[in-house]
Amino acid sequence: MNKNEYSILTFFITRCLYAGIAIHNICFIAKQDSWLSIILAFIVGLVPFSIYIKLLNKEPNLNIQQMLNKHLGKLGYILNILLIIIVTIDASIILWNLSNFVNSQFLFKTPIYIIAIFFMIPVIYTINKGINAIGRTAVILFIIDMLMYVTCFVTLIFKIDLNNMLPIFEDTSILGGALIELSYNIISIFILLSIPKNNIKDYSTKTLIYFYVFNFLTAFLVIFFIIGIFDANMTNLYQYPEFHILKTINIANFFQRVESILAFQWLIDFIMGLILFIYFIKTSIIEITKYKNDNIIYIIGIIIIVLSLSMFKNNTVAYNFLGNIYKYIRLLVFIIPALCLKN
Repeated sequence: MNKNEYSILTFFITRCLYAGIAIHNICFIAKQDSWLSIILAFIVGLVPFSIYIKLLNKEPNLNIQQMLNKHLGKLGYILNILLIIIVTIDASIILWNLSNFVNSQFLFKTPIYIIAIFFMIPVIYTINKGINAIGRTAVILFIIDMLMYVTCFVTLIFKIDLNNMLPIFEDTSILGGALIELSYNIISIFILLSIPKNNIKDYSTKTLIYFYVFNFLTAFLVIFFIIGIFDANMTNLYQYPEFHILKTINIANFFQRVESILAFQWLIDFIMGLILFIYFIKTSIIEITKYKNDNIIYIIGIIIIVLSLSMFKNNTVAYNFLGNIYKYIRLLVFIIPALCLKN
């Protein structure tokens, strides 16, 4: 895997929990000031990002699972298990969000478990091909993703009404929105510590910094466009405002109803994120148990499918849990690896 492939993974890992989860909660909490929450998260996020860089450089030949075992002994073993549990829940949430999105917007007559299984098959296949295959797949999907983002940007920019951003600092929680962005998106990059630095050809910290800025810029633009076109009140009426905003695209009265095609970008983000989270789980289990067998990925896949279908009774329960409780639990994905810096 080269430095560009690795850096592109940071894009997908910070996007997979964005659509349908982070966006929904940020807009609900920060309302018309949601774009300010993204800016605040960008500034605060420099702290965990710098710790991430230090951990990546700390022991280039070890992944985070090995570092925890080496520096923290038996405690490291326990913390690895805790990380497996948290990341398994993360992967289940991503699959739930992916299946729910496809079921509600496209295949509403298809049983949701069929959708979950359908997407899990290529995910498992890609992981079994190894990290280099994941990197090459990420590059191809990133190019497709960017073409769709540019298309959306060009066709939607003139629909923005800056009055929808007003009033500023009124009955909103900018800090709360920033915490959502920090917890669900920035913290996720620590999952990539399962890939040792020595496995990255021509590693460059500068490239990672460029992508850190780029990832935030794309996140900012999505929120800015949603609020600027829909306004805060209308945004909160939709479960997936980032999808419904695509329905407003009309190119010269010729290209209309293109949202189904452009929404493919969200599916790419979900799938790539699911691949990276499950890869982390697989790596952690192998490190703890020393059991190296490709069949373990099928067991992980089945567990995640079952969890994704059973963890939430309905969307209201889901968003209450994700917006009020789980955002704090996810901070452990940052706190636990950071303990390695003390040794």
